[in-house]
Amino acid sequence: MFDKISGLFVDLYAFTMAQTAWRAGDLERRSKSEIFFRQPISTATTIVPYFVVSGIASFFKWFNNWHISKDQQEWLASVTAATGEKIFEKEFIEFLSNPKWDLSFEFIPEGELAFPGEPVGYVSGPHWQTQLIEAAVLNSITAETIWATIASQYYIAAKTDAKRAKLYDFGARRVAEFGGLRVARSAYLAGWDGSSTLEPCYIYGIPAAGTVAHSFIMSQRSQKEAFKLWAENNLEALNVCLPDTYGTERGVLDFLEVCKEISIPAKGVRIDAGDPDYFSRLIRQMLDKAGYKNATIMYSDAPSISDVYNLMRNEALIDSFGIGTHLARQSIDETKTSAVMKTCEATDKHGAFNVMKFSDDSIKYGVPGYHKIARIVGANGNYAGDILYREDLVTLGNSTLDTEIFSYTSIPGRNPFKIFSPDTQYYNPMVVFMKNGKHVFKKFEGLTDDKGILQDSRNRFFTSIERLDIAHKNIINQRLYIVGIEESLHKEIESAVHNNIMANNRLGGI
Repeated sequence: MFDKISGLFVDLYAFTMAQTAWRAGDLERRSKSEIFFRQPISTATTIVPYFVVSGIASFFKWFNNWHISKDQQEWLASVTAATGEKIFEKEFIEFLSNPKWDLSFEFIPEGELAFPGEPVGYVSGPHWQTQLIEAAVLNSITAETIWATIASQYYIAAKTDAKRAKLYDFGARRVAEFGGLRVARSAYLAGWDGSSTLEPCYIYGIPAAGTVAHSFIMSQRSQKEAFKLWAENNLEALNVCLPDTYGTERGVLDFLEVCKEISIPAKGVRIDAGDPDYFSRLIRQMLDKAGYKNATIMYSDAPSISDVYNLMRNEALIDSFGIGTHLARQSIDETKTSAVMKTCEATDKHGAFNVMKFSDDSIKYGVPGYHKIARIVGANGNYAGDILYREDLVTLGNSTLDTEIFSYTSIPGRNPFKIFSPDTQYYNPMVVFMKNGKHVFKKFEGLTDDKGILQDSRNRFFTSIERLDIAHKNIINQRLYIVGIEESLHKEIESAVHNNIMANNRLGGI
């Protein structure tokens, strides 16, 4: 889908800024921008302290096929300001249509974890080019990372010491346009088991799953006729009952009577209404009494994360969940966060210089310069905290700290700094994907192996989520993960903030 969208998937100001650079002869000015989430995912019931990175493959689908058609060029030439004056010069449009990309991209790979306040990615190159990709990269990473993160919470909720219920995406009809493809991909990346939507199953190799709709049952003269017609004309493995069209208990009784009459075994029941705990126990008794002990029970009436968590811990007799609304739509509407892209370094004829975003809201403050992540690894192999640092300020060592590191954090109720001793293990989760317009990984150059890329990301998720301490992934009472700032960088930020406040305080005001 993303590969069909043109280079016009961009805010107007990206093109007007590019034209400004073109007119001023300032096309060589370079910059580096950080892509990050300022705040954790927050809903009415929970705060999720981590992100499951997703959306990178979708972004490169778009970027690799970037184009502005002749018709679009003609349309751009007709775009006017409020005064009626045409905004773009014809020569600039011709120049823009063949940008000769010189961009570099770094990202935390899909399936790996990221945390609020630290870079998920960097884009660097000619400043005017970095702006042309902003809308697309933020769209793909925001949406798919949120979907994957919420999906991971379902994955955690569906696991107990005794069992893990399977999870299936039913969300395509619940999300705007064709975002359902990306919902299914993000969910499968984060440990889900399949999707009812065939298009993402075909593209990404996701297992297809589904039962039957109420409309099939209602199109027959009786419920029993519908159950019989379904069972006799489908694979035995698909003989699953949707019982609540006229009442759940009555539906299961009719289904079991039909199974006995035609000697086709019941394979499962999908609960889509009523109390899932009560009905799971009742239906389990009915199935077992009829001799169908291997038949499974699914619940699909818009279960939330807390619904899944509570049902699993109450030992409801549910084997799988079909989930649509709370992942596909409400996860975006309710999470109160999104990725942003802010310049942290720029270069002019005098050389490179660090920049820092200020604001009247301190949550919008940036971190100056190209800062890296040191992900600390504890003795048990789990993540023990992340440190933001700059290589021009401190040298850490290759994979173990060479020196003692003071890390500062502003998490409420937590110690404001933490000390990491020499020989502590760490790694940088960021990976270079493109260097000066050339792909580093061949599989992202053509992006023909959608299935392989997704499977790699899924495997990475399983490894990453296991390395996150249970305190940070609990469905209730989550503990925020520490992303600290190395001491010398912290001092630079404090000094910059102080200087900015002092300068603004002298402006006067009302």
